[in-house]
Amino acid sequence: GVGKQCPTPPCDNTLQCQPCDAGNVSIGTGACTPCDEQGKVANGDQSQCISCGPGKQPNSEKTECIDCGAGTYSAFGVECSICEAPSVVAVSTDAAEARIGCSTCDPGAGPNPDYTGCDRCTSVPTCSGGVDADGASCKLIADQSACNPDVGANCVYTATVPATSSLGVCQPCDAPSVVSADRTRCYSCGPGEGPNEARTNCLLCHGSAEACAGDADSDGRGCLLTADRSACDPDVGANCVYTATSLDFSTSGECLPCAFPNVVASDKKTCETCSPGEEPDAQRTGCTACTGTTYSPFGVQCVECTLAVSVDHTSCSPPFQCGVGKQCPTPPCDNTLQCQ
Repeated sequence: GVGKQCPTPPCDNTLQCQPCDAGNVSIGTGACTPCDEQGKVANGDQSQCISCGPGKQPNSEKTECIDCGAGTYSAFGVECSICEAPSVVAVSTDAAEARIGCSTCDPGAGPNPDYTGCDRCTSVPTCSGGVDADGASCKLIADQSACNPDVGANCVYTATVPATSSLGVCQPCDAPSVVSADRTRCYSCGPGEGPNEARTNCLLCHGSAEACAGDADSDGRGCLLTADRSACDPDVGANCVYTATSLDFSTSGECLPCAFPNVVASDKKTCETCSPGEEPDAQRTGCTACTGTTYSPFGVQCVECTLAVSVDHTSCSPPFQCGVGKQCPTPPCDNTLQCQ
């Protein structure tokens, strides 16, 4: 009968028959034969060799097909192979959920913690710092919950850093770069721009100049800033309130403060000083030339000159005198060639 053989032919009754060894089959007309083809095992009554399906492999006795374990897969039912990280095990969509393949995640996604599927990149922890005496850099511990205390120097742990993936592995997108909406790119903002708080978009650098607001005093004088714009002038105005804000600019994709007395260009790309003979305007978005009897030697503030102001309003000095025995025919004169 099936699953049996006659050890010493001829046999004339079933008592003389012996069952096939494990992993061997027979239809009852000859000797038992092993199921030694790849991916095949003996069926239940050992009448034939059958193939294992995807997600399975033969057991060592070739008596049944067993499921591939965690982290392994079998595309053809021959052997369960290890799915090397960062690839993930592909699972069938039917109820069996067989581990049938191994593939990398699509751009914008990365392996989940168990490497059993792909998750959209959102954020990843990082550990940054210097190298130790052995040249080892800062690294995360296995569960990524902290920095490894045994390597690196001055390591700093950050729990959530925006992540992107161009090759199926989520990688941190370091500041000040931003991540694209599909999480496939990490890129820098352009000049005049900087990242938003979540680092998911670039925004125009903004801010406003220092201000002092309030009421007029008894002499009708309103609130004014001090010369260095660090406070309200205590000698004028009433109920004055100082607002210490800062103008931002960006030359390389990160908005930085532009401190007084510098001014920010309208495109927010530069932070520069005014030239001598000028001063920042009230909004610190441009420079205004000194006029009348005011001057500015360093481009910080136009101040009143009680002597003689130069033509370019960069200096204040005593008026030019022609000297003894000479006169200025058409005042004012500013050099001896004009004297008679």
